[in-house]
Amino acid sequence: MARRNGIWYEGRVITKNTKQSGLFRAKSGKMVLKLVIAEQFQERNDRCEPEFQRPELAADAYVNTHTAWHKVTVFDDDNNEEFVALVTNPLFAHGAIVSIDTSYREEKPWEDKSGKVHAGRAESIFFKGEDGGSIAIKVLDDGRVLGARDENAVAFWDGVSDLPPMAGSGGGGAPAAPEYSEEEGF
Repeated sequence: MARRNGIWYEGRVITKNTKQSGLFRAKSGKMVLKLVIAEQFQERNDRCEPEFQRPELAADAYVNTHTAWHKVTVFDDDNNEEFVALVTNPLFAHGAIVSIDTSYREEKPWEDKSGKVHAGRAESIFFKGEDGGSIAIKVLDDGRVLGARDENAVAFWDGVSDLPPMAGSGGGGAPAAPEYSEEEGF
């Protein structure tokens, strides 16, 4: 049976200059990875809107036209090997291209600092279960990995250090750590 409110896309991991990304430990003791993903859309240079055309490129070259921003929360389940391998992999860092299969829940639209309104869609991936979703570094047919560049290849976690706790609801205006059950998202 297909998942309700499922979405699949490829995008770039954005971790620099954002407080919305990071690896935390929830009150339950489980790890939670929060990410911002930029999904870029392209069009042929000669077919896109004039404001996106780049005269220095050939007519059949593809240029970026729009970017969709995704907020993704990835929930670990008792040190799942796949989750731990991902957050300890230095290629899974700022700039890496990832393939995502996730479920989402519609929320209120939100406005960024420039005044642009974005769809309010909380995306969640649960590694355990057949319908929990997935996230992985993109690998091309020839075996090349589209991971972070050398200067950005820093793992989210070294595998042994303590992780910061997620912000609680005890004041300061920070959002409460998410509560989730073993069956949530399935």
